[in-house]
Amino acid sequence: MVEKYKFDASAEDGFIRIPQKFMRCKAYINWAGTKESAVYFHLRGFIIRRAINTGTKKIYERFYEKGFIASNFSQEDLAYNLTGKESNQGNISRYTKSLAEKGLVKIKRVKTPLGWCNIYIFGTHDFNGHEAYYLDKYFSDKLLAEKTEKMIRDVNEYNALSDPDEW
Repeated sequence: MVEKYKFDASAEDGFIRIPQKFMRCKAYINWAGTKESAVYFHLRGFIIRRAINTGTKKIYERFYEKGFIASNFSQEDLAYNLTGKESNQGNISRYTKSLAEKGLVKIKRVKTPLGWCNIYIFGTHDFNGHEAYYLDKYFSDKLLAEKTEKMIRDVNEYNALSDPDEW
């Protein structure tokens, strides 16, 4: 017998929801298989949504309580978690910078008692459980561009096949 899994957004093993329309977006499908997307989803899996005494309380107060969805990771820990080697920090840095350049995350550097830390901001929330991610906006725009391009191709193809002199 198959047990039903109850979705609980507050659970430690919560889901990262991907809009169905992105499954038809070539740009998303191509990006989803990259190392850059692995970095994005790893970071997003550690969003700070509550204050706990593991060094995230200040981040919670500074970002989540102000409506931002954020996580933090050192380059060393991120490299080790994703590759098993801290020596890949250069690649991780390149991927996080690329995510920021695309607008999928915003990176804020903050001073902590242990040193400098990167905060990765993924979007905003309204304190009622609704979250808006920069990734959704980015790929919605890409999907719209793909649909517009296809529509223009279809119209041009139709115009090329029809001869107005024959009307």
